[in-house]
Amino acid sequence: MDLSHINYSDNVLSPKELKQLQKYIMDNLDTRGEENGNGMYKLKNGKGFPLYNFLPKDKEPSNFLEKLITKLIGQKTHIEYWIRYNDAPLWHIDSDEVVERTTTNPFLSETKEFPTQSYVFYVHIKNVVGGELEILPFNKYEEGRPTLDDNYEPKKGDKIITVKPKTNYLVTWKGNLYHRVKKQHTGERLCLVWSLWDKIPKGFKEELHWAPSTVIPWSDPAYRRGILIKPIEWPIKEV
Repeated sequence: MDLSHINYSDNVLSPKELKQLQKYIMDNLDTRGEENGNGMYKLKNGKGFPLYNFLPKDKEPSNFLEKLITKLIGQKTHIEYWIRYNDAPLWHIDSDEVVERTTTNPFLSETKEFPTQSYVFYVHIKNVVGGELEILPFNKYEEGRPTLDDNYEPKKGDKIITVKPKTNYLVTWKGNLYHRVKKQHTGERLCLVWSLWDKIPKGFKEELHWAPSTVIPWSDPAYRRGILIKPIEWPIKEV
């Protein structure tokens, strides 16, 4: 059973780099309130972290996250990146969600564009119960299914890889594999996530940063039908 397309790395950042990353995110991230614990973030000045971000391979990294990611993996491909805090997405595949979320009915305009590789980096883990990442290593996108699909379930006997979150730990996989995060019961789990693209997907051809135009919690069925998003400028003042 070949699992070489899934890899793990421990102690990815030096203690100094990790502390800098944690401070950069937490200084700007307001984690108070249940709604903010479902992936919808607000900066303490109220502007809000972008939900989706993109760095073309020919563009100079301009913020702390872009500089850190490119230091880790280089910049030979395009990079999409985002931050998540205590979220618990259902089974899904990474795709061009910007296209799907700029229409009122994403199921009618599903993307057929997928990244070549995905990464999950655990920035900060404290007293977490639940919140495990589950990956289906042999379950790729099923043609004809929507990519924002809240009805997908693995078949009986499908292999599932379970990753328990821990600080300064990186998980990566190649291909458009189904994955999810199990419900988290307690604790703090902050992740920096990114994907590699061999071409710029349609959703990022004109704009590089997107934020919710209406904030809807993950628990609301309306979220899974597709919240609308709008382009914004990167809102964090870089030092």
